[in-house]
Amino acid sequence: MENKIKYILTMITLIFCIFIFGCDEPETHTHSFLSKLTYNEQYHYYLCDCGETREKAEHIFCEWQENEDGSCDERLCSVCGYTETELIESTPAIIPEMVLVKGSTIEGDSSTSDYAGVFITGRTVTLTDFYMGKYEVTQEEYESVMENQKVTINSETYTLASNPSKCNGEKFYPPFSDEIQEKRPVEFVTWYDAVYYCNALSKKEGLIPVYNIEINDVTQISADIGYNITGAVVTLNEGATGYRLPTEAEWEYAARGGDPTAVDWNYSFSGSEGCYNDDTSSDDIRNPSLDSVGWYKYNNETGETTEDAQEFETHQVGRKNPNRLELYDMCGNVDEWCYDFYGSIKEESVTNPTGEESGTHKVCRGGHFYSNAECCNVRYRSSSSNFPYRSYYGKGFRVVRYTSNE
Repeated sequence: MENKIKYILTMITLIFCIFIFGCDEPETHTHSFLSKLTYNEQYHYYLCDCGETREKAEHIFCEWQENEDGSCDERLCSVCGYTETELIESTPAIIPEMVLVKGSTIEGDSSTSDYAGVFITGRTVTLTDFYMGKYEVTQEEYESVMENQKVTINSETYTLASNPSKCNGEKFYPPFSDEIQEKRPVEFVTWYDAVYYCNALSKKEGLIPVYNIEINDVTQISADIGYNITGAVVTLNEGATGYRLPTEAEWEYAARGGDPTAVDWNYSFSGSEGCYNDDTSSDDIRNPSLDSVGWYKYNNETGETTEDAQEFETHQVGRKNPNRLELYDMCGNVDEWCYDFYGSIKEESVTNPTGEESGTHKVCRGGHFYSNAECCNVRYRSSSSNFPYRSYYGKGFRVVRYTSNE
């Protein structure tokens, strides 16, 4: 209402100016709409480009007229009072279930130099509280956010894949008879796809996106599933409130159970009591201790470890036992993208580290359904093939948020 009053007063002033003082009529006021941001209980919001007086500014449209079916067809610019009419479909995202992970200061203590993780001797890491997705992002969650997402590069518009997964139940790798296809983790996503999803989900919830993303390349892997993002410049947005990828330190901290003083901190596999990180057998390619908490190369639907019963594909999330934080599939199922560039771990004191400033590989942690047991170890680090532009049917992700973002 306040904006409408401002608009009316502005128009009265302009009319008075034109007829009394002979002022020139202002230039045509135009708005070109960039992307739908979000829906919440009060408003729909749209981000637009304002062309008034040849200067571009971001305006927020609010005070929508909402229809009974949840769609909106009238919007008012809260900055200048400009009105526009367009039918907008309301497609709310499936919101991930989150688990609180209490932060702490970790004094590194590695008994071996091999696969020591990020908490090495001589390094002190302080992590603040954060929320982490209870499950890996599922195909239905991804599709609810990515449906009809379009990007423009050099004046060409491309529709991104709403579900690029290879384990899709239609052409390849159908789910087991007692598993739900839509509940399988999304995979075949690039690192760029993952950060784009985080931003898109944030916008749908009315949160400030964590990443500034300038997309410069896309690739169509298959003609019927849209495009993957294969090139972009990504930077962090200070003061953001939205979803993001976990840092490598956050991922390992949560996988270890979130308490350096607890016994599960030294489990080889997240949530499994059968093997510890000082046990040389934790690096075996086959390890029965992993069967109860993760899908990997040497177990199948029944948890058996007979090689002739292998099933190399993803499984519905949450089918194995969780760790103490109630996080599922931290080991196996799909490898999980983290934010960091891969790099050496230094002996230093750091708070909420985000890895190297640049690099060629991104961090993936946890191993996947075709991994050996050693690659599913919570301390295992490798840069092998983790190019941010590369998609693979063993790579997915889960999301996190800072608790202060609420």
